[in-house]
Parts: sequence; structure tokens; C-alpha cells
Amino acid sequence: MENSAFRRAALMQFLFYFALAAGANYFTLYYRGLLVDGEGNPHYRIIGVLLMVQSVPAFLSPLAAGYVADRFQINNRLISLCSVLTALGTGLIILPGLAPFHSLSPASKLGLIFPGAVIGQFFIRPLTPLIDTGSLKALEEKEGHGDNYGRIRFLGSIGWIISCLIMGVWLDFSGRLVDAILVYALFYLVLALVSAGGFATEVKKVDLSWKYLLEDRILRVLFVIAVVRMIGFGMAFQFTGVYLSELNLSYTQMGMAFGLAAAMEVPFFFIGNRLLGRWGSKTLIMSEFLIQTLRFALFFFFSRVQNASFYIVVQMLTGMGVVLHVTGMIPLLNRIAPPHLKASYQTLYTVALALASIFNGLLAALIVDSLGTRALMGICGLVMTGAFLYTGLRLKLDFSLPAEGA
Repeated sequence: MENSAFRRAALMQFLFYFALAAGANYFTLYYRGLLVDGEGNPHYRIIGVLLMVQSVPAFLSPLAAGYVADRFQINNRLISLCSVLTALGTGLIILPGLAPFHSLSPASKLGLIFPGAVIGQFFIRPLTPLIDTGSLKALEEKEGHGDNYGRIRFLGSIGWIISCLIMGVWLDFSGRLVDAILVYALFYLVLALVSAGGFATEVKKVDLSWKYLLEDRILRVLFVIAVVRMIGFGMAFQFTGVYLSELNLSYTQMGMAFGLAAAMEVPFFFIGNRLLGRWGSKTLIMSEFLIQTLRFALFFFFSRVQNASFYIVVQMLTGMGVVLHVTGMIPLLNRIAPPHLKASYQTLYTVALALASIFNGLLAALIVDSLGTRALMGICGLVMTGAFLYTGLRLKLDFSLPAEGA
């Protein structure tokens, strides 16, 4: 039972990030090709509003999913349901990119994209914390603790790498960005099927106490850290594809940039427990902010370099930063959470990300429309510097828990 749960959790990590990489890296480019004015210029402000509005209802879905998962102990059922509805919402986004719908006006295309984006974002938001909660539970059943989270999360990075490389080559061959969105939807349906194999035989109702959420000072600080980080990281993520396309990188080269970034994660996930034991969560989280600041500084100051390899290497810093953040943050949330609120703590972290996402898409679009993608990268670097300073000053891990990495 323990081994089957562990294997299922590992496969879900792989499928989730395979699907995410197939579409998430290209949504803004896809919208840019569909939402244009009469002269063929992208409606960046409309794209920004779309990115903002789709995130407003998604702000609530992780919190609701975490409560239901903890209350009724139906983590896998929720993963399956959210995966199916993510795929169905994405189906509406796909339609304007198909040949029969090419003649639609930008307004009509937006009429299809808008509800699809809202539905898709609402149901994809809870998936990361729900899958992480299941992974941590499987690890605790197998090893007695969840500090080796990286040993299961690395499969998500493998899925991301494979997906990025395949989609980059395929998009150069086909020239159809809609193909990336199709693969995105298809693999979320596959994820739903895999999750369905782990349904509990009975639904249990558990009484929950919320006083921990109200009194947990560390959780409040982590919430702020997550919001500030996601403003900087999220703005850049939405427009990195646009930035690279303006530098004339091909889709294959973009796929290499996105994929090799995740390749940096794999070895670090394997030694994540040792890093956690030696440095602790706070140092790992702060290290990511320094690395991301360096990445954005290189993008800002060296935007005229005529060498795709340079930008691929710089983008690899993303993965190094992300793995340090995740290795520090996810086990920390699991450690401070009461046993009956494991999913709620993970989803509250995602609520913080969703809160930042309400603003970062529109803000990034306005910056790009007014100042360009290079300026956006510089501003993201400043935000990451602020996150570093806030974490250093406010995150005090002086609570009475077993030593990190033990």
C-alpha cells in the first residue's frame, strides 16, 4: 500500500509538470498571436487584463480545496476533479486557435478564451498543493518524515524537461502554438485518470480547528514572502517567452531554455535533505532570491547579446533558484502544520501565490507595453531583492520542532 501510494504520487508529479510545461510557457505567446488589432499589433493591455481577471476567482480555490481535502480526507478525488475541469476549461482556450475559428474577430476569440482561462485557472491552482500534500503523506508513510521531498519532486522536473524539449522542437516543425495548449489539456486528463486509482475506499469526516492558522506567526511571514516572490517571479514567467522571442530565439531554443532550467533542479532535489540539514529553510529560501536577482540582472544588462546559448544558460538559473526555494519552503510548511491541517497549510501558500497573480499579469503587461520586456526583467530583479531583505529581517525559525533535516 505504501509503495503503491509512493509510485502514484511520483507519477502525478511527473504528469502535472509535463502538462504544465507544455502549455504554461506559451500561453502569453498564444494570446499575443490571437488578440491583435487591425494592424497586427498585440493587445498587451487586454492580455494583461485577462491574466488578472483569470486569477481573481482562482485566489479562493486553493483555500476551499485545502479545507475540503482536510475535512473529508479526499485528496486524490480533488486532484482528479480539478484536473478534468482544468482540461475542459482549456478546451475553450484551444478553440480560437483551430482552423475553423481563425476567421473570428479578436472580440469573439476573447469571448471563448476568457471563460476558459477563468475556469482553467480556478481548478489548476489547487493541484500543486494537493499533489504536494499527497507526496509528503506518501513519504511520511514510507520513511517516517517528509524531508526527502526532493526525492519525489525531482520527477516533476524530469517531466518538465522532457515536455519543454519535445514541445520546442514540435512547435518549430508545426508552427502552431495551439498544439502546446492541446498537449497541456490532454495530459491533465491523464493526470485525472492516474489520481482516480488512489481514491480512498471511504470518505472520513475530520473535525478541524482553525486557531492554528490565526495564531501561527511563521505562517503569516511565509505568506508575505510568497506574495512578494510571486509578484517578481510571476511577472517574469508570464513574459519570458515574449522576451526570448524578441531576441529571435526559435521555439526549439526556447524549449531548451525552459527545459534545461529544470535540469538544474534534478541533482539539487537529490541532495535537498542534506542542504536542508546543513543550511536550514531560511537560508535556502533567501538563496533563491539572490539567484533570481542575478538572473534578472543578466537579462537586463546583457539584452543585446546575439547568442542564444547565453540566454539559455542564464535561464538555467531559474531552476537552481526554484529548487532551493521549494526544498526550503514545502517541508517547512509541512513541519509547522498541525497533523489535521497539512493540506490547508500547503494550499494557503498557494493562496498567497494566487493573490500575487491577480496583479502580476496586468502589471507585467503594462510594463511591457510602456517600457518593454527588458525593463520588466530589471523591475523583477528589484522585487526579488526586496523579498531577500524581508525574509532576512522577518523570518525567525525559533520554534520548538525537531532539527531541520533530521
